Amino acid sequence: MDARELPALYSDDAQIAVEAAMQTAEMLGEDMAIMSDLSVQPLINAKGIVLEIVRCPAALKKKE
Repeated sequence: MDARELPALYSDDAQIAVEAAMQTAEMLGEDMAIMSDLSVQPLINAKGIVLEIVRCPAALKKKE
């Protein structure tokens, strides 16, 4: 299926997932993964197909 054939709903869902991942990365201080079902998980715990990795800004990274 070509991306032009996808309903606008899918792109809205993807945009929401990216925004959620960015906010969560900043809040938790760690890198986040957007999964194939558009859920957001810490990258370190991600199992399955990762569509996108959202990096936490260096200044906000939690100390290990």
